[in-house]
Amino acid sequence: MRYLSTCLFQTEWPPSSPLLIPVFPGKKQELDRLDLMHELIKDGIGEKLYLAPLDKKRLHRVLDVGTGTGTWATEMGELFPAAEVRGCDLSPVQPSWYVIQRI
Repeated sequence: MRYLSTCLFQTEWPPSSPLLIPVFPGKKQELDRLDLMHELIKDGIGEKLYLAPLDKKRLHRVLDVGTGTGTWATEMGELFPAAEVRGCDLSPVQPSWYVIQRI
């Protein structure tokens, strides 16, 4: 982990790829931007959370890689209450009421 200014990075900084640079790393603005992106994408695909042909009866596990704020994972958990939904990210930014397991 490294600090740059007041931002905490849990990866090497600067990243090897410019695509990995967060716009507002670790800040409330970045979390708001990620939530807005989620809503815009969901709106763009017809208020759906996924486009894959999922069988609700056979869906037991969902993995959200790069979960960000955890909004998508939370909404998937609400849509599929019997499924185990896991989200992973480089930086834990979820609210304190989230259940976070360190693996």
